[in-house]
Amino acid sequence: MALSSQFYKDLSKIERKIRGTSVRQLKAVSMLIGITALLVVESLFLPNWAFWVISLPTSFALGFYPFLLLQNKWSTTKRKIELYFKEEDSYYRTNQIRRYEASEFIAKEGVKETKKEK
Repeated sequence: MALSSQFYKDLSKIERKIRGTSVRQLKAVSMLIGITALLVVESLFLPNWAFWVISLPTSFALGFYPFLLLQNKWSTTKRKIELYFKEEDSYYRTNQIRRYEASEFIAKEGVKETKKEK
């Protein structure tokens, strides 16, 4: 649980920085460097036609996450992807209508809605 007020700022929303670069950006750049190295290795060892067939799906599949991480759009995209695979029902139905009795609206003895200050 994070505290937030004028004096105690919510520190969970602030990104840690290392030499002026956030950890999120460093993670994304390091992943993109790894993907680039993989594509260079593929270009050296595969014939020309196989390089295009293999490298394009590889670069899109592996580069999707770090690119969105750099753009700071990963959390919203992740939520959209999760909604395709999760069924979320935000309603509750019993298919019955509850009938209230008149006695339910009469305040019981000893029950107070307000608290007395001491």
